Amino acid sequence: MGGTSTDVALCDRGGIRTTNEAVVAGLPVAVSVMDIHTVGAGGGSIARVDEGGSLRVGPESAGADPGPACYGRSLLPTVTDAHVVLGHFGGGGLLGGAFPLAEDRSLKALTKLAAEMSKASGKRCTFTAAAEGVLSVANANMERALRHISVERGHDTRQFALLPFGGAGGLHAVDLARALRIPQIIAPTAPGALSAVGVLVADVVKDQSRTVMLNCDPQSLRALPQIFKDMEREARSVLLAEGFAQKKQRHERSLAMRYRGQSFELEVKETSGDIVMAFHAVHRERYGYAQEENQVEIVSARLRSFGLVEQLEEKRSGLRRQAAKPSAQVMAYFSGKRAQVGVYRRDQLSAGMKLRTPCIVTEYSATTLVPGDAEASLDPFGNLIIRL
Repeated sequence: MGGTSTDVALCDRGGIRTTNEAVVAGLPVAVSVMDIHTVGAGGGSIARVDEGGSLRVGPESAGADPGPACYGRSLLPTVTDAHVVLGHFGGGGLLGGAFPLAEDRSLKALTKLAAEMSKASGKRCTFTAAAEGVLSVANANMERALRHISVERGHDTRQFALLPFGGAGGLHAVDLARALRIPQIIAPTAPGALSAVGVLVADVVKDQSRTVMLNCDPQSLRALPQIFKDMEREARSVLLAEGFAQKKQRHERSLAMRYRGQSFELEVKETSGDIVMAFHAVHRERYGYAQEENQVEIVSARLRSFGLVEQLEEKRSGLRRQAAKPSAQVMAYFSGKRAQVGVYRRDQLSAGMKLRTPCIVTEYSATTLVPGDAEASLDPFGNLIIRL
């Protein structure tokens, strides 16, 4: 979750999912891309009362300029301003305190929004109630996105963990995990820079596809090995020209398959053996049923080739079984109630330390909220583990 949008994806035992059915700006994109769902909910999403008197948040964004009211250049009520008036930044500003927040502007913006909400509903609305309403609407938008990539595709969210990143991800992670009954949150180190780190260590990927239109009978399937060998030969040559030696390459085969008469295909990782049963299993996992009496055909052979980039060294620390001490105590609203909470600086926490909740965890690139009914501690790799 960043300033203008939230991107969500599901990673199961098979890794990050890809799709050939992506849509960008209303247009279909029929190439293999990561299956990422995006909604207009970010820290800069503007809150307003629409013509029908309902509270709306986004997709319009204040952006970086003029930005949220707390940036000091506007009076636009945004998601970030809602967090400011509820005390969720611990009074220390952003970027490790280097970017002070104009809290008075946030208060003016939310007070004006509260007046508009009062007028629309005929009931008095305080600025804190308006701020909590803004966060509730933003959370609802993100919850729908998370349900779209998980529950609506047959996954039990209770068997997953939620990994929030981006500057604003940790501010909403617990509320979203609770709504979806996700038991654990993994907040990585420097979550605001995780996307940038990903760009540095991401492998170079080349995709190829060959239309084959084969029946799934032994005679037709004999052509597949040679088709894959030809594609691998071409991929090796391209990656070698980009500086990746043979030992720095990896090639993954897959098939695009469907029941005869269908207008869409599913990707099957099995390319040898009983690929028909493998397709039935993939179809059952995706749609909840399989038509095993129907004929199956292979539409195309696909090859994804990787130029392997050197990865960052993992740093594991010994666990220090002790309670962490907050650097400050502030008043903030958690679950609609104002209470005194501890503020922890991420750079002062060590592996194994337990945090007293409710609390606010601040760092240079992000802020994480932990309510009182959750447990929080650091694992050996420095990840903040929150259990609900």
